[in-house]
Amino acid sequence: MYNRPSDRYAADRTAEDIEGQNDEALEGLSQKVKLLKNITINIGNEVRDSTKMLNGMNDTFGETGNFLGGTMKKMQKMARRQGGQWCLWMVFLGIVATVFFWTWLWRRLQSIDLSDTLFPPAASGTYACDISDYAHEHVGGIHAYGYSVSISCRETVTGPKHPRLRELETERQQLLKQIESLRIALGRAEGEACNERELRTARTHSAAETFAGLIDCALPHDVCIDFPRWGRQIWSNEANASPYFKDLFSSGFGEAISVAANEHSVAEPADDHPPYSFEESDDETDSFFFPRSAAPAAKHPIPVKKITVVDTAYATYRVVLIWLRTEHIDFAPLISSFRTAGDLPDVAVAARLKKLGAVDDETDDASSPAARLLCAASPKSVYRLADLLSLEELKALALDNLVTQLTSANAAYELYTDVATCNAPVRDAVLAYVVENWDTVKTAAATQEMERLAREGELPKEALGTAMLLAKRLADRQTEQMNALCDQEYILRTLRSIFGLTQ
Repeated sequence: MYNRPSDRYAADRTAEDIEGQNDEALEGLSQKVKLLKNITINIGNEVRDSTKMLNGMNDTFGETGNFLGGTMKKMQKMARRQGGQWCLWMVFLGIVATVFFWTWLWRRLQSIDLSDTLFPPAASGTYACDISDYAHEHVGGIHAYGYSVSISCRETVTGPKHPRLRELETERQQLLKQIESLRIALGRAEGEACNERELRTARTHSAAETFAGLIDCALPHDVCIDFPRWGRQIWSNEANASPYFKDLFSSGFGEAISVAANEHSVAEPADDHPPYSFEESDDETDSFFFPRSAAPAAKHPIPVKKITVVDTAYATYRVVLIWLRTEHIDFAPLISSFRTAGDLPDVAVAARLKKLGAVDDETDDASSPAARLLCAASPKSVYRLADLLSLEELKALALDNLVTQLTSANAAYELYTDVATCNAPVRDAVLAYVVENWDTVKTAAATQEMERLAREGELPKEALGTAMLLAKRLADRQTEQMNALCDQEYILRTLRSIFGLTQ
């Protein structure tokens, strides 16, 4: 039902990455320009203040000169009236006073520290946390790098504050409050730094929650991804769509059609849809997290481009679209992890839903809407959709998560699923685990059940090729073990012959 996106998607994605890097570089240059601007402003303020101080000194010197001039006139009058002795004493005292004044002024100027005028003395302690949304640089001692921001605490001493210092102090207090809020949200002790992975997870989780709330709103979007099986829709805009969807719309995607405003309406769920072509692990997630909408049909006021999806679960598509915009994704546990030989499939499905939080443990009712905002999806379903959309990075993430969930108890179940038998990378990854852990896998109940289904002819025909590959890998493994054993026996015989030992 889908046409794979054209090769132009990779080029568009590369161009977008380059453009993003250029934007980041321009943003860095912009921050540095702002830094230089702030420094220039501060220097200008200091020059203006210094000029005022020098003007004040000139006024003081002028007044001093006037005083000395008046004093000299009085001394001349006194010298005429009482002789030259008084004049000499007054000149001597004036010279001494002038020397003392200039000495005091010189020492005063040397004691002034202009850095204290700009910044208060630094105190002990450093707070580190992620404030990427508020990160910036200026001369107040705040430095941004990557996902974390380090701020050196500075406390103000007694004395008058420079106007710019008061502004910096206000900004510092605001940033410290934001850091404290993030520290509490991340559960970190005071002064304890957060590693990059935790900071990235917190940032992407917040962005994913915001985006997940937006894709459920019809307005003001012009793209509708319709899931008639459950009567659900995901909304987006063609203008700011991801490179994949831009390529999808322009290449004539099989299920993408333009619908006029008076023709499009939110359709009610239907029951006559054919079954999925693959085993869809997230179908049960849809039924509990996103039950069929009972809302009446409503017309969309603007023309939209509609994409009908009938072979992928709503939860899977939702999780993948959120990952495309925010790089956040939660993988659900495999159903096979809850499967027990002889039990009905519904038992494993119910246990998995409770693990996901889709069903309340006490009431067995569906979860609240808040819990559905960021639901998890099966790594197998995500891998299949990522392969369809040519999302190589997401395919690798899904495959890695699938491998981490393999155990001796469920490996045989996963080996013969349709996703594994029809996708060579998944099949090879599960095969490698089974062969490496064959001593415990061969005795597991899952292996016994798969062998019974094979004898009864209930396995899909694609499973035959997987079984033959398993037999070949096990034979190769046994051959390697036999060769290693023969090598050990040869070494033992050689040692016996050298030392003359008998068996």
